[in-house]
Amino acid sequence: MKTTTKLALSSMKSGKTRSLLTGIAIFLTTTLLTVISFGCKALIQQQIDSAGETYGEHFGIFSQLSPEQADAVMLHSQFYDTGIQQYAAEGVCKGYRINYYRTDDGMRKLSHFTLDSGEYPKAENELIAQKEFFMVHGLKNPKLGDSITVPIRINGEGTILEQEFSISGFLPSSDSNDLAKQYSAYVSKAFLDRYIPNPDDRLTFMGFKVLNGERLNSSEMAEKIKKLAEGIGIEKSQVSVNEDYLFWSLEPNTEVILPSVCILLIIMFMSALVIYNIFHVSIIQKIREYGRLKALGANQKQLKSIIRTEGLILSAAAAPAGILLGLLILKIWLNAFLKIETTVFSLPLTALVILLTVCTVYLSMRKPMRMAAKTSPVEAIRFETDKKETLRKGKTNVTVKSLTLSSLTLHKKQTITTILTMGLSCILFVVIANVAGNMSAERQAREDIEYGRFRIELDAKLDDKDYPENNLNEIQKQGYDYDVKVYLEKTVFPLKQYGDLSFPAGVYDALRVEIGKGEGQNWWCVVYPPLCYVDVAYSEVTEKSKIRLQYTLTEEEFSVIDNTENEINTNVKFKIVEWWQEKKQS
Repeated sequence: MKTTTKLALSSMKSGKTRSLLTGIAIFLTTTLLTVISFGCKALIQQQIDSAGETYGEHFGIFSQLSPEQADAVMLHSQFYDTGIQQYAAEGVCKGYRINYYRTDDGMRKLSHFTLDSGEYPKAENELIAQKEFFMVHGLKNPKLGDSITVPIRINGEGTILEQEFSISGFLPSSDSNDLAKQYSAYVSKAFLDRYIPNPDDRLTFMGFKVLNGERLNSSEMAEKIKKLAEGIGIEKSQVSVNEDYLFWSLEPNTEVILPSVCILLIIMFMSALVIYNIFHVSIIQKIREYGRLKALGANQKQLKSIIRTEGLILSAAAAPAGILLGLLILKIWLNAFLKIETTVFSLPLTALVILLTVCTVYLSMRKPMRMAAKTSPVEAIRFETDKKETLRKGKTNVTVKSLTLSSLTLHKKQTITTILTMGLSCILFVVIANVAGNMSAERQAREDIEYGRFRIELDAKLDDKDYPENNLNEIQKQGYDYDVKVYLEKTVFPLKQYGDLSFPAGVYDALRVEIGKGEGQNWWCVVYPPLCYVDVAYSEVTEKSKIRLQYTLTEEEFSVIDNTENEINTNVKFKIVEWWQEKKQS
């Protein structure tokens, strides 16, 4: 063991209180640095994971590929993690948009495709979808193995077929599907081989990732994807770039990184002040010891080495414990308060935290090291022996308050430094508490999306030969050219009675479509989004439509309109009679 190391250990033993305080300061510094740096990494990773779950992890999708084009993409060296999804059929269910697909394992992985229960379809008649999908098709309580008959059009063409399926699995429920009334169901490869045997007739989509050795950003990656597609013979209209996922996964998140870097710098500055104060006091108290070492032949480099070694030993003891505590605090914070499940530990980030801690300790010791190195033996001795006594103003009574004020005024520099450090520490904790308290998904959504914004989509065809009345341009073919206006407003709805269901009159948020001058007969539909559940011929709600209504409405809402459970007692009153009775009583 080197002499400087022995002297550093001896100094630590002789000043246990100082060493303990310094170790605690380094320990807390490392803990804060760990929480902020690893928290920054966890939030960025969570955003990438959330983007993958929301938008899928594919960099893009090629649509309407021929079998030759699909093979070319899979064999290309720049593409990896490819997956295929093929269109199988169009669902026919009033008020809902339903499509049937077949996907392979690659596409399931890219789109975070998981099952709540059951297994993926293998047999020709097996089907998976959300439970709500089966409910809107008439099953009150769908279970695995149940049979269901649904109307479909193979490949979106031809006549409607009543196809029987067996439920092999359930997909996770989603509020977005429920609100949009749009569902996707998935069939097996055997079903596709049976009903669309020719590969050239299949509508094929391919998801993929692209090698990014050039470290491209999102816009550069989008251009690269388009150039690769052009080289394979895929037209621009067939290329769909997943811009949302590319932005979150390839662009540096400055909203998280910049505040984290600022907080890290503040922590390092305040910690350096605290550690500096401790070492500064220690150097003053041991100035005679350093003078003796100078008299015995120690040079400036060796004296600096003693103090530096002391700081490194304390850092080596306190930093690992600080990292462990920081990781534990961060894990609890992410899981309990933010509900984030992600891997926290990172070896490169651990090395960075240790480096920042060592830099903080080194910066805080630079001035104390210079003070010790510049001490001469004569000055060290005179520091104590030649110190002249100064007259102090005496006090009759000595109290704790007077002693405290005397100590603070005697060491003005240390007092100011301590107050500054404590003030900055309070500011730091207030900032962290406010940032943590404002991490709300709902608040972030409100900031990103203007309140009240909505989007209306029109799902229609132009070339349906089997059912031409569904074509969007059918009205134009009949010689009509009406202007169509759409309003989202509050509208008065009259009472509507359909069999044993009564829809109460009132003012509702409604989508009003005005065709031409709007002078025709009004078509009222109280329940939204499914337009109508009524059998027009008999003006009553079918049993299957009732099930859809029970799913769409809450239990309390459905009980209001259901006349079978609530008898409607009608009381006939006359206002003049009521007025006369009140007059007599008064």
